[in-house]
Amino acid sequence: MQITLNIQAQPSTQNRARKAVLFSCHRDGTIVLECIDGEKPAKITLTATDIFPWDEMLSKLLLNWKLGDIESVPSPFRPTKRIPEYIVEGFEKEPISNKLKILAELRRQGYFPPLSNP
Repeated sequence: MQITLNIQAQPSTQNRARKAVLFSCHRDGTIVLECIDGEKPAKITLTATDIFPWDEMLSKLLLNWKLGDIESVPSPFRPTKRIPEYIVEGFEKEPISNKLKILAELRRQGYFPPLSNP
């Protein structure tokens, strides 16, 4: 089952809260979401200045990593090799800013596929 996210109402969502799954992430911080709430547009794009629910996303990622449910993890965050246990265990204790830095460093070290250009 895919990770469902609650996207806050904001200009890029036509000022409506949306339910969506991650479709793609790009190097410039752009995130494309596929909405699953039956409303239009079916895909929305958030830029680096938009509000993305990183806390919710990272909590769900961590749970799926711990459960070994890699098929539910969106492809940009699907590990290409096993993430060391001490990182997975310590991840949830970190503040969101550190979690994002940890993800970036893991990606740099080849634990996740490289992000594409938009």
